[in-house]
Amino acid sequence: MEQSDDSPFNKDLQRTAVDKEEAIIFLASIIPLKDRKRIQTEIEHDNDFDRKHHFSFGMNIRNALRTGGFFYLPETMDIIWFSWLKEAVNLPENRIILTDSIRKRIKKYRASIRRPRLCPPLDPREIVNIKEQLERRHSIRLPETDVRYSDNITHALGLDAVESSKKASSNSESKLDDTTDVMLRSEGLKENELQEIDLSKFTIFLPMRYVNYPAGLYKSVWHELGHATARTLKLKDKDFEESFAVTYGLIGLLLEAENGKFTFEKACDQIESSIKNVKHYFRPWWTLPYPSLKWIEKYNPDLKFRNRDPEELLAELEKAIQDIANTDREVHRILQSRALARREKPFIIAFGAIAVVLLIISLILYFLHAV
Repeated sequence: MEQSDDSPFNKDLQRTAVDKEEAIIFLASIIPLKDRKRIQTEIEHDNDFDRKHHFSFGMNIRNALRTGGFFYLPETMDIIWFSWLKEAVNLPENRIILTDSIRKRIKKYRASIRRPRLCPPLDPREIVNIKEQLERRHSIRLPETDVRYSDNITHALGLDAVESSKKASSNSESKLDDTTDVMLRSEGLKENELQEIDLSKFTIFLPMRYVNYPAGLYKSVWHELGHATARTLKLKDKDFEESFAVTYGLIGLLLEAENGKFTFEKACDQIESSIKNVKHYFRPWWTLPYPSLKWIEKYNPDLKFRNRDPEELLAELEKAIQDIANTDREVHRILQSRALARREKPFIIAFGAIAVVLLIISLILYFLHAV
């Protein structure tokens, strides 16, 4: 189906036409000359370069563009990244003219690739406290949780959140299934970290470095335990589950700010960063489902958190949580009803046919008797 001229996709493409020249100069500026020449040669000798590197090097290019402030829909990024890269590596040096705007973008990009400082872990009692809050909110019992820290990842990982072989036997010889093993390795975890995973527990891996500490760390814990809560509540839809976890990440930030762990401004910084990631961060098809903000936007259409009453914000997010859970249950009920109807249909047809045959027989007997 063709996109209408005023569709979000076409509007996004129109924005790329405006940004294209600046984006190409930006890429040419952040890629060292020797690397530009190497990439140029590889592209010339490999007609399949873009397909082969779409989920690896291509992801780095798309994320670099986003970091530089070039934000587009994921499907738009999929279309433009290679053509812009190709032009960037072929751009002559005398055409790399740095405007003030491009200099700011480059500065922002270079700041982003500097690793944040190592941050101390949370007191385990803090994590227990968060679990207990979620358990009280939903009258459930969450699975036993094992929290680990890794300097090899840039964002939190919960095994359930990436479709691990959860509920596997607690036998110490149990192994990750191959699909989960590949997923976790692709995120950066090393062999020794994978071998230490206890499959009988909900395992959370947390980064050891944060730009916005401790808000970023608290948000990660609330997000991953939000996944555990969704699974315990038996949410069926994966997109709903991810949206549920995202919403709990924001709730956690507001609650922890309320408890004095950091300022409300720091909470808002992290919330805005999290929302931007949900909207623009590229997620490979083998990782988490793409979360939706529509549940939050229902009560907060502009996604505005700063300079607002925290209690009002919490009330809106609580409503979003209820909407996600209720909608998931209703969707599952409808699907079950349809499945039941499909199973019963052959029996209904059979009984209907039998009824018709009996009616015909009774009519024949009636007329024979009348004669």
